[in-house]
Amino acid sequence: MRSTELRQLLLEEMQIATALKQENRLRALQSVHALVSRAERKKKRDLSSESTLKLLFKTIKTKKAAIKTYTSQGRTVLAKLESEELAIVNKYLPKQLTEDEICHVIDEIIAKVSAQDAADRLKMNRLAIEAIGAGAERKVVVRLVRQRLMT
Repeated sequence: MRSTELRQLLLEEMQIATALKQENRLRALQSVHALVSRAERKKKRDLSSESTLKLLFKTIKTKKAAIKTYTSQGRTVLAKLESEELAIVNKYLPKQLTEDEICHVIDEIIAKVSAQDAADRLKMNRLAIEAIGAGAERKVVVRLVRQRLMT
């Protein structure tokens, strides 16, 4: 989804959230909208689908870190708010693959390419990330490739 499409969708969702008085949902939508708008202004053009996904993944990573921090500090109310916002942002990502599905893709790649040294392992990582695309976070794919190669 290109950034203009995402921004339009976010605006529509913000209108609905405003009408239904869903403050937390509205705040999450506004933060994502602002993030996309700032990135577009910075680049002086619409973002590609890939760049938009990177922004969403960055937002998710930030929210997960905030949840972890709030939870460790005993600030459960703030952790709950961040969790709700995280669920809202996740809605705009493509369906995420399960670890079993990712492992299946990795096994297919391993069957085609044999990993002899570190350069081959890097090639495996690259191929797996390309094959899975936005279906999983990059670090999860790299971790699973490493595990599959060690077994």
